[in-house]
Amino acid sequence: MFGFDLVVSRSVAHALEVLADHPHAMPVAGATDFIPAVRAGRWRPQLAVDISRLEDLRYLDRSGSSLEIGALTSHAELASSPLVRQFIPVLAEAAGCVGDGQVRARATLGGNLCTASPAADTVPALLVLDASVRLLSRAGERCLRLEDFLQGPGRTALAPGELLAGVTVPLPPAGSGMAFEKLGRRKVLACSVVNAAALLAPLGGLAGEEGCIHHARLALGAVAPVAVRCRPSEECLVGRPPDAAVFDEAAAAAVRSIQPIGDVRASAEYRRAVSVPLARRCLWRAWQAAGGRTPSTVGAIHELPQSGAVVRVGAIRPPLVAPARRGELPLRAGEANREHQISLTVNGQLHNLAAGGAATLLELLRDQLGLTGTKDGCGEGDCGACTVIVDGQAVKSCLVLAVQAHGSAVTTVEGLAGADGCLHPLQIAFAEAGAVQCGYCTPGMLMAALALLDARPRPTPGEVRAALAGNLCRCTGYAKIVAAVQQAARVMEARP
Repeated sequence: MFGFDLVVSRSVAHALEVLADHPHAMPVAGATDFIPAVRAGRWRPQLAVDISRLEDLRYLDRSGSSLEIGALTSHAELASSPLVRQFIPVLAEAAGCVGDGQVRARATLGGNLCTASPAADTVPALLVLDASVRLLSRAGERCLRLEDFLQGPGRTALAPGELLAGVTVPLPPAGSGMAFEKLGRRKVLACSVVNAAALLAPLGGLAGEEGCIHHARLALGAVAPVAVRCRPSEECLVGRPPDAAVFDEAAAAAVRSIQPIGDVRASAEYRRAVSVPLARRCLWRAWQAAGGRTPSTVGAIHELPQSGAVVRVGAIRPPLVAPARRGELPLRAGEANREHQISLTVNGQLHNLAAGGAATLLELLRDQLGLTGTKDGCGEGDCGACTVIVDGQAVKSCLVLAVQAHGSAVTTVEGLAGADGCLHPLQIAFAEAGAVQCGYCTPGMLMAALALLDARPRPTPGEVRAALAGNLCRCTGYAKIVAAVQQAARVMEARP
């Protein structure tokens, strides 16, 4: 990987001091975007500032008439938070569509916003919630509306030395209904072809048959340099009854707000065409969530023009494991170094190691500890072959900086077997069910399955597929893998 110096922040104040002294330094937290971008040469930082341990930036809190969300809050936490699901479920739904379970466990809301991708899934949801961001620097604090913060692909209003600290979301009007829709080329780890979020509130907070729409917001992503609020659509809706003609008119008006481009995922013409039915379905779902009636035909996938293997994604997927605990800071925290002394426990054994600032946990496990069962596949977090368990969470070790694993407990596939050499029930079930062919994906599959069974001892087939959705297999067709996990679950449940 391209080399860089790394500073491990001790506190928010320390991070701001480093950013002020080094205006071009890049903060890094979850690293799920950072590592692939550095590996591909899109980002070439000379200095990175690890802020992943700043617990002051990891919070979810209701404060008066708004929700306050820390920048380091993970997508898994957003998707499962009772607070978010109660008051702003559209954000929970959008966060549940980001990456896969392993990625959501580490990827942060602040990183999703600062990467400033036009296709970022949380942005349309936050736009319809009229969110604002809180920016900190050594000079003080300032707040910006999210619409003003995002300025173009990869561009934000962050000034040199500033750090995104949190997001403020005003509580929506009483009785509001919300919905999020996403089109991607597969169910997980798919960059949106088009995504949409809607918020509708009926007059008086009740969606009766004769009621009118009092409050309307609609936003589309991946159809312009930044995600956009579709104000022509909103103007069509306010004060009018929620019938099919009104929603059709509002959806058609959304096209006036967008400027799609063609790329490897879809043509501009396709994005323009699909935006109308996607917006219409999102509006109807939001109205239904507000308590209104929705025609049974709305939302049928045949309404959407097809392009390759486009599928609809929109289910909330809570995290399968508890939040990771945090270890103590590395011994040389606060210094800019290409090498850091770290300690971590791997498969029950404590190791004290020197790790380069740019080294990943995958490289540390394979190259320094010789634990080659963890496979080096895509190197970008797509295949899942490198999945290990860190502090109870299944993560992709190619997307974790080695320094960030300091103080953690790591389990690799070598740690599955017992001290007496007996195989784990998962390993036995994989062999008996024929869930192993070439075997390259198997270590990652086993570790993701273990994290699932630790959290859900009796998973349904759907839960197994959701937990393994971030792990690719080109040989088995997955059916035998699902069967093996359920077989192991039965064996493990029967044991004392």
